[in-house]
Amino acid sequence: IDQKYSKEILNLFTELKNTEYIGIVNGDDKKNLLEWGNVFVLPTFYKMEGQPISILEAMATTNLVVTTNHAGISDVFQDKINGYFVEKNNENSIQKILSYLAANKSELKKIAEYNKTFFLNNFTVDIFKKNLLEVIQYKIKDKKIFLNKNTIILNSSGKKRIFITIIDENNITSGIKWLSIKQINVLIPAAEL
Repeated sequence: IDQKYSKEILNLFTELKNTEYIGIVNGDDKKNLLEWGNVFVLPTFYKMEGQPISILEAMATTNLVVTTNHAGISDVFQDKINGYFVEKNNENSIQKILSYLAANKSELKKIAEYNKTFFLNNFTVDIFKKNLLEVIQYKIKDKKIFLNKNTIILNSSGKKRIFITIIDENNITSGIKWLSIKQINVLIPAAEL
């Protein structure tokens, strides 16, 4: 919360029923909170947003997702399949979906369970490794590997390069791949190297 507005915002939280502001959570606290919940709301319109890993973390922990059709979100999220798109900068749009879900808990449960399966079928370490090997075998012929604590760089002839960023083994997400013609960026758990 922006410090300029924190007192006002925290006071507003006290007026809400069944609502508690927990603050920033990380590690096991974040995982436990996601596992406790059943709906994850990320109404982002942040101009530097890419594809938020938090959405995949929510799916991995059996949550229905409510988000905006923004940046790379639609690469891993389908409206009415993984949850619901809401309008950017529109709290009424969020309220309408949350009210609908409160009245349709069987649909909420069905989508949340689908998200867990979707995550397991697309984003596990084994699937990630398989996809990564396919990308490397297809895109890279003459490669050199340089390893340091945080990054492996695979160089091919020409301008194409792969950057593999290592994420903490305690991170909920097991891996995600982004692929473009000039550059391939992927995340891989440090524990799996």
